[in-house]
Amino acid sequence: MKEINMPEFDFEFLEKLFQSFPHPEGSTFADGWVVVTKEGKNDVHKRALEKFRPKRVLEFGTHKAEYAYLLKVLNPKTEELVTVCQLPESKQCVDLVNEYFGENFIKFIEGRIPEVWETETLEGSFDLGWLDAGHCYDLALGDLRKMRDLGIPVILMDDSDMESVQLAMDAFLKENSEYHLIEDTAGIYWLEKV
Repeated sequence: MKEINMPEFDFEFLEKLFQSFPHPEGSTFADGWVVVTKEGKNDVHKRALEKFRPKRVLEFGTHKAEYAYLLKVLNPKTEELVTVCQLPESKQCVDLVNEYFGENFIKFIEGRIPEVWETETLEGSFDLGWLDAGHCYDLALGDLRKMRDLGIPVILMDDSDMESVQLAMDAFLKENSEYHLIEDTAGIYWLEKV
């Protein structure tokens, strides 16, 4: 695997982001309460974003909007990120990231997946999907199916080290021969539609 040159991350801003929504769950830039660089995960994102240069991205699981920050740093030409999360506190993180970059490229939809689709519809196509929401079997499989139904050609999914997520991925690949698992690295599944 080739070496990835990562950009400099603004850890002062990331700390501000974390303080705006004090929740101990580990994530892209955190291990509990500590802000860190998780190079393995960030390498996967960087390679995928360099390969596809997505203009429009769909995310399930906003949390602290770290993926929004990472996405824009690694792919400044991203025009829109639509992100869905049941946590209302995530909206303030989205607002901070939009303010940081000086543009409203993030659209936040508050709601519990899959119930949110009873009232929300998504217009247009997406170039890439990022799944980091439901980690139980049913929700993970449902999220994958929703991205498939939306015709998203590239799907990245977090927590591939969790048995429930592994089982959901196995079931999804069995029922969808048009998607292929490209890699499973650093806890992230990378799927492409062929």
